[in-house]
Amino acid sequence: MLYLGLVVLSLISCGVGFALEVATGNIGHIKNGREPNAGAAILPTIPLVPVAYVLAAWGLNTLHHNLGYIVVSA
Repeated sequence: MLYLGLVVLSLISCGVGFALEVATGNIGHIKNGREPNAGAAILPTIPLVPVAYVLAAWGLNTLHHNLGYIVVSA
């Protein structure tokens, strides 16, 4: 059940990253005198980030009980 929570946290992290990527792209467009219409690519991030979160937690949990959940969630 805690791994599902890590997947939810990773999806929230991806959402924040997408918002920041779009904002940074729009700032660059405005600085160059263009219309702010930047986008973000979600394809490589969505499958890889949740897997990385879960694998990191699983690896740390093998070293010490519940250490992975604490470190990855923080």
